[in-house]
Amino acid sequence: MNAIQVNSTHWKNAVVLFDNDDFSVIKGVFLDGKNTEKLGIRWNQIGSSDSGFPVDKFGNPEWFVLPPELDSAVLLGLAKTVLQNTKQIDVATQKELNATIKSRNL
Repeated sequence: MNAIQVNSTHWKNAVVLFDNDDFSVIKGVFLDGKNTEKLGIRWNQIGSSDSGFPVDKFGNPEWFVLPPELDSAVLLGLAKTVLQNTKQIDVATQKELNATIKSRNL
């Protein structure tokens, strides 16, 4: 399952920053009462499950909220991955990733 197919009710304004066969990363507003921008991550496929991980109690795809202390490491790691293999990310997504990195002064 790719990132665009995940329809979580726990996120608002989610934008895909990275999506490949293994994992995906989004940024968006996590609806936890604080409604702050967070990064979300998920594995796109685990074993024979097309839903990947995590999933909610009904088996629907969901996003894991990345602890803010790890944001910089993940964003810089994604930038490195993109530089090494630009085929893994489309131009619009690459621009969004670059803007996110720039907005966080990384």
